[in-house]
This record gives sequence, C-alpha cells and structure tokens, in this order.
Amino acid sequence: MVKVAILFPRLDVTFKEGPVPEARGAIPPIRVHWRDMANRLLTAHRVKGDTVQFIEKPLWQFTPEFVESLDAEIVYVPHKSTDTFPVRGKEVRYYMQSVFPWQFYIDSKGFAGGASFYPLTIDENREVPANSFYSQMQARAALGESKFEQPPSQKLNLPDEFFFFPCQIPHDETIKYHSDVSVLDALVATCRATERLNKLLIVKGHPVNPGSMAPLYQAATQFKNVIWVNDISIHDLIPHAKAVIVVNSGTGMETMLHKTPIVTFGRCEYDCVSNKATTDNIVDILQDPKFDEKAVRAFFESWYEITYDTRSSKSFERL
Repeated sequence: MVKVAILFPRLDVTFKEGPVPEARGAIPPIRVHWRDMANRLLTAHRVKGDTVQFIEKPLWQFTPEFVESLDAEIVYVPHKSTDTFPVRGKEVRYYMQSVFPWQFYIDSKGFAGGASFYPLTIDENREVPANSFYSQMQARAALGESKFEQPPSQKLNLPDEFFFFPCQIPHDETIKYHSDVSVLDALVATCRATERLNKLLIVKGHPVNPGSMAPLYQAATQFKNVIWVNDISIHDLIPHAKAVIVVNSGTGMETMLHKTPIVTFGRCEYDCVSNKATTDNIVDILQDPKFDEKAVRAFFESWYEITYDTRSSKSFERL
C-alpha cells in the first residue's frame, strides 16, 4: 500500500493566475477530460489498495513547496514538468492533456518533447491492427474534429501547391522548453524559404490567444507570397498542402492523419517521423518533404501505448 496524492486543477477558473470566484462556473468542454483523468487515477490506485488524497485548487496555487510538504510517496502534478515545477523528495508523476483531449501523458519528467520517453524510437516493422488508433483518428479528422474547435468546413479555391504554417502561442511552455527555435524565427525562415521557392504559404493564427499573434502577423504579412487566415479549418488546408510546417505543435499529429508531410523545428514526440528542419536547411526540406505511412502508423501505435486513454481503465493498469 502506497500513499498517493492527486493534485487537481479547478476546471472552471483560469489555469494561469487570476480570480477565483466562490461560486462554481461552467467547465469548458475541453477540460471535462481532466475530470475523467482524475477519476481514472483515483479508481486505479484505490483498486491497488493505496491511500489516496485528492486535493483540488486553482492550478496556479500549487507550488513545489506544497508538494514537498505532503504526506505522500507519489504525487500527481497537473499541467507541469520538471522544467517548470521541480520537486525534491517525492516521486512525482506529471500529467498533461495531449492533442487528442481524452489522451493524457503521465511521466516522471513532463510531456511530449520533454518527456522521459523522448526521443521516441519505433519499430517500423511492427504489426499494426486494421482498427488501429491511427485509423480511428483518421476517421475523426475526416469529420473535421480537432482539439480546438474549427470553423465550419468550406470549399476553397487553392493552388496546386502551397505550404501551411499553423502558428503556436509564442510564449507556450512547449516552445520555451522543447525548442531552440522560436515561433517567430521558424515562421520567418519558412516565409523566406517559400518565397525563394515561389510557393504560396498560408499561415493561420492560433485560436486560443489571438493577441499573441500580432508580431507573427506583422512579420508574415511582409512577404508577398503569404496569406494569413483565421477563419478556415485546418482540415480544409492540411490535406491539400505540400507540407505543414510547425515548431512542435500537436497539429503535427493531426497533419499525419491526412497523409501530409510534417516539418518540425523543435522537439516533439513525433519528430521521429517528421522532416527535421533548421532555419538553414528549410529550403532543401521543403523542396522534397517526405511522408512514410508505414512508419507513421507504427509511431501512432507506440505513442498510444505510452499515453493514457481516459475512455477506458485498461491503460491505467500500468500505474
């Protein structure tokens, strides 16, 4: 029997520092999966006979010192990593939502390109079942579903060849800790490369924090070959693009569902099947971006096996 503490963020308030009203408000749909995650953790440890504390607070009120003071051997910490939330004297398991919102990371270091399993290695020759996670997510993508709500699908008049750059939030922890290249530098390098190749580049602003897009918009729209959009679904653009370019966005995972090459500047769990770019070689990469469906299928299966599916108790048996 082990003493376990599960830290849980209050879901009706901001994850960043802000007001905490006494009355409970509505929970955004994307956060409902966090509640499912907590229920799975509670059930899994209680089945094992562990003693479990469940501690709910606004996310920003949790501190490493608070964790270190707990009478627990294992502590689950949400939405953090060793980079942002180092803890001494405890076994910490950081948990974080993925691009598929019911699917979570639980890891001793963090998530995605900062997880202990990074860099992820795959067996390209492994057998992948017909009804694989990859196939299931392809069907979801065909319906236009995404982690963040997309505009309604529309028929677009697109050129035969263009590239697509979906912006990330520049100050996001995934950029700060999992990449040596900023969003702005990656975007400008891509604008210059596509200009040199005489190809259209479509850039989409991030829907969650439009205010942070201002410097990216200003930089991108200096180039005559660039079109900036906000109100177009990624699923109307990705299938027709010659390649999608990101730093390390979860959109890269969604890109591969459409069998479109993905180009990455930063560290991410799927960079083992992406076209790895730098600001120096981006022109060469965009001239002939690769997509290996066999390797991608193997990657998705491996990734699914190391993450936790809140729709079922099965993966939580590994805890």
